Amino acid sequence: MQDTKLEALAPNAYPDYQKPSLSLFEESVRIRLELFSLDAHIPLENYLNQDFETVEEQLDLQIDQLRFLLNEVRLLRQWKVF
Repeated sequence: MQDTKLEALAPNAYPDYQKPSLSLFEESVRIRLELFSLDAHIPLENYLNQDFETVEEQLDLQIDQLRFLLNEVRLLRQWKVF
């Protein structure tokens, strides 16, 4: 039912296999959260190896990843209310 709400925004803009899908968006957020958690140990490994420059770069990247994921989770929550 939620997928049909997205279709109402642009009913004929895409072929069936390319139409926006809330369930696909939910799955992508879940998978990206899983990947984020699996990679969370990498800065610690570099920290233990005294590679502080790499740790700093990785943490900056993780901050961006978290900002994007947080935005997507907020969008998802808002869309599910409709």
